[in-house]
Amino acid sequence: MVVPTWIRYRGFVVALIGFAITRFFVAEALVVDRSVLFLAVGLLPLVAGLSLTVYGVALAVGVFSRDYVATVARWCLLGTGGMAVVVAITLVGSGGAGAIPPSTAPALVANVLISGAVAGVIVGDRSAKHRRERERNRRQANRALFVIRILRHEVVNRLGVKWFERALLSRHPESASRSRTTPRLPVSTT
Repeated sequence: MVVPTWIRYRGFVVALIGFAITRFFVAEALVVDRSVLFLAVGLLPLVAGLSLTVYGVALAVGVFSRDYVATVARWCLLGTGGMAVVVAITLVGSGGAGAIPPSTAPALVANVLISGAVAGVIVGDRSAKHRRERERNRRQANRALFVIRILRHEVVNRLGVKWFERALLSRHPESASRSRTTPRLPVSTT
């Protein structure tokens, strides 16, 4: 089986994170009713998780560069992992004293993990765009330095020719009157 080279597998990491959190946390904690609480606690994380999954697939098969996809995936993993650590510390810190009711704990974990993943993707997107902008600015600066070097070289060559002519004319003043009436040939710099 030949695997296409255009697939960026790190995009599937983002999709897998979105799908796993949505499937194992949000869907398990979802209690469907027709209240405003369902819209805030249940539907919003569900939509965010599925959107993250779709975005991950788009990263994998879209027209994004490998560096961009790698940066977004790295930040998504960091955001999800960071929020998982926060949830673990919170659950251990509560010590089973009933600070978090068991009925809302799965929804809380799902919301926090989805928030971490989405925040990581946003930060990764901005980070990758800033890196691309820095690279573009660096290339433009290098081009400008190249043009400056060429111009400096041309100016110094022209000045050298003028200084040489002036030095010759100062040593031989009788040729000065002749050089003003005789047309000069252009000087080649190659």
